[in-house]
Amino acid sequence: MKKKLTVLLLIIALCSNYNNAQLTIHTIGDSTMDQKPTDSISNPNGQRGWAQMLPQFMINGAVLNDRAKSGTSSKSFYEAVDSYGNKRFWATVVPQIKAGDVVFIQFAHNDEKDNGWQSSHDGIPYTGIGTNPWEDYTKYLTKYVNEVRALGATPILFTPIVRNGWTGTSISASAAHNIGIDSIGRPLDYPAAMKKVATDMNCAIVDHTALTKAYCEQIGQSQTTSLIYNVGDGTHLGIFGATTYARLAVKDLIRQGILTNYLNANPDILVSPTSLVYGKCYKNASSVSQVSLSGTDLTPADGTLTITAPDGYTVSNSQNGTYTQSIQYTYTLGTINLTNFYVKFKPSVVGSYNDSITLSNDTKTKKLAVSGQCITLTGQNASAYWELSAAPGSAVTAGPINVIPESYSNMILSSYAAPGSTTTWSGATTSWTGTALSATTKTQRNVIVGSNWPAGDIDIINNRYIQFGVNAIEGTIFDIDSIGLYGGGAGGSGMRFKVYISKDSLFSDPNSTVMIGDRGTVANASNQMYPVTYNKLVELNGGENLYLRVYPWYASTASGKTICLYGVLIKGVVTTAPTGIKSVGTSPLKAYCYPTQTNGKTVLNYNLPTRSDVRISVKSIEGKTALNIDKKNQDASAYKQNIDLSSFSSGVYLCSIASGNYINVVRILKN
Repeated sequence: MKKKLTVLLLIIALCSNYNNAQLTIHTIGDSTMDQKPTDSISNPNGQRGWAQMLPQFMINGAVLNDRAKSGTSSKSFYEAVDSYGNKRFWATVVPQIKAGDVVFIQFAHNDEKDNGWQSSHDGIPYTGIGTNPWEDYTKYLTKYVNEVRALGATPILFTPIVRNGWTGTSISASAAHNIGIDSIGRPLDYPAAMKKVATDMNCAIVDHTALTKAYCEQIGQSQTTSLIYNVGDGTHLGIFGATTYARLAVKDLIRQGILTNYLNANPDILVSPTSLVYGKCYKNASSVSQVSLSGTDLTPADGTLTITAPDGYTVSNSQNGTYTQSIQYTYTLGTINLTNFYVKFKPSVVGSYNDSITLSNDTKTKKLAVSGQCITLTGQNASAYWELSAAPGSAVTAGPINVIPESYSNMILSSYAAPGSTTTWSGATTSWTGTALSATTKTQRNVIVGSNWPAGDIDIINNRYIQFGVNAIEGTIFDIDSIGLYGGGAGGSGMRFKVYISKDSLFSDPNSTVMIGDRGTVANASNQMYPVTYNKLVELNGGENLYLRVYPWYASTASGKTICLYGVLIKGVVTTAPTGIKSVGTSPLKAYCYPTQTNGKTVLNYNLPTRSDVRISVKSIEGKTALNIDKKNQDASAYKQNIDLSSFSSGVYLCSIASGNYINVVRILKN
């Protein structure tokens, strides 16, 4: 009765939210939920998190904030800190949660590390990320529920999805997260512990373990492997698996009467992602994203779905196939079986490309929002290059940028040597700088602290990495257009690694943290070096940093195995971005433009310290004058001046305002 009352109150609260404000669904958890890249270069096997697929089923303006993080447990998501003691994950989600929001909470996969052992042993404190389900796991779930409620939001617990492990025709107990017995005889049953928390705290819960277990057992082990866990291991999901598990969760929420105004479990045309953001790109350069497509209960039952791309974009049903303005899928029985199509952004004219891809069978039309910007940059080339073939391993720099030195967390330098006598370089004969690569080329060989790789790692460990970075000098903009490195394993084929970049030193901000290389779900041959490249533009404003981290782990317990790195490159173009110059006097002339990035119109806001004439001048980065505006005898006060660059070409403009003995210069980016 108590539980039913809680769900009723939850339904009333969420219906009230529907009438008053936009709903955000925040998700916290591990790699089975988190946001994966949709481009096939950094994510070649198409791995997805199930929470990532939720927007396909969201309606009435609900939005997703997927903050799940690979490699975290209920404990480490709450407690993990950086080298300065700043908490990295949960503490950065809390400020984003507003009253009326909903938070989905799913942990257990990484809580199972060290088999539920979390206490000291032989006087040595336990410092890992694992938890016992009846102790720390329960403690941290309780913390999340209480803290979400304190923010005026609603927590919903989700038991963990199953792994692809079998006993006969059934998912095994361990794959369903009941991994044994602890030292005092309690079952190490994480779903059971979460259910108890839900009951004790009157919290809504979705038994995702039971739902995914039943689904896998219905289709059998063979199809579970080929359809659900088809990305190289028995834990992580492919596109179909993630979509299916998201749908199971949505159906159960609707069954319970939760979020019914915001969720639709049976949309007729399903596309994921629901929008594509390409960011900045040079003219005639291209970037490709993968989109999943399926359809159910379509009308007419037999027909053709046409996918049409707008200017600057083309589509194909094959990643390496021919790209055209439109493609078609013929379907029968009202069903489009899950498939993929690919969208290429290749602009030929400088400007913004904000539009939609249309999917239509003449009866039903769906739109996939796409956005990108084509730019040209005139500035100074700049780069940081760590060859990593000899001590001290420092970077060679060119241009006006600062280098953040290589650093380690729970990793140490072993040596500079070739990975092995039979080293091969996948698809390369020369490095990014033209140096010949051969079996004898030395690399930087790094090993885990203590030299012993633990058993059970299946994804990144957030405090185990090798880091590189660059910094944009104050008063400049560093547009990074190329990132690359080579990585591989020496002495065995069990080395795995992923590469991430971020402008956030915590690597917790999903808007700036991107996985650019995944060598974690594929076998890496011993003594073979693999390239990782990323060519999407990343803009660093003056003072901002870009960090690159390599997160290694080993597929089994091993000693002395090293991850080999070579040729880390970060390069791009630096342009000036003046922040204001005071010539003489003591009072500053304050000015800024809003928006700073515009399709044409912006507003210059300025505050005069004294009565004076004002001269406003707008010039292109190349020095060509676009506008001159004179204001006579203005009083000391705040002013606004409309700036219209609609008739001018795209690019960077410098807007200067001169008043008496003062001048300030602000930067405008014209799309």
